[in-house]
Amino acid sequence: MNKHRKEIIMNEIEYWKKSRLLPEQYCDFLLTLYSEGEHESKNGHKTRKFSMSAWLQYLPFFIMLGLPISFLFVYFTEFNFVLQITIKSLIMGISIILSIVYWKKNRLYLTFFLVFSLLLFFLNTVFLTEYFFGRSAYIIGTVIVFHCVIWYLIGRLSKLTYLRVSGIAALILFIFYLIVTSTIN
Repeated sequence: MNKHRKEIIMNEIEYWKKSRLLPEQYCDFLLTLYSEGEHESKNGHKTRKFSMSAWLQYLPFFIMLGLPISFLFVYFTEFNFVLQITIKSLIMGISIILSIVYWKKNRLYLTFFLVFSLLLFFLNTVFLTEYFFGRSAYIIGTVIVFHCVIWYLIGRLSKLTYLRVSGIAALILFIFYLIVTSTIN
């Protein structure tokens, strides 16, 4: 297609966009298609063929692998203790940063990253407790109660119902576990 014809089509698409005859995303797509990725919008921004945020949509799936990987590092490898904690803390740090980034943008990703961060924090804390204090039921129980309270408080402060319910439910299950194990012994 010759350049003049493309320019006419692109001007028509700009008119559609301006008068809202088509959704803005469709117009942007068509403009990028006809300009072969080199379209410059009216506000002076140049659209790119490949958006930097395009790969970010797959990031949660890669981070999702972090929980099983960190679990495998702790329980099924003979890595050094410091290396295990470093890897898990790195994955947890990335997840915390992403939950802060997605706080207002995308509630689904926020939920995923926040729950993922809290679960990794729980695993790290239990692992550190077992390493330093052995398998003391009282200390591990204290850690579990601590995490239940943290989940509840985060849910209450940030108005996330699922965290409040998770904190209360985990605390009730832990108390039930204590009652059952004390009656068996």
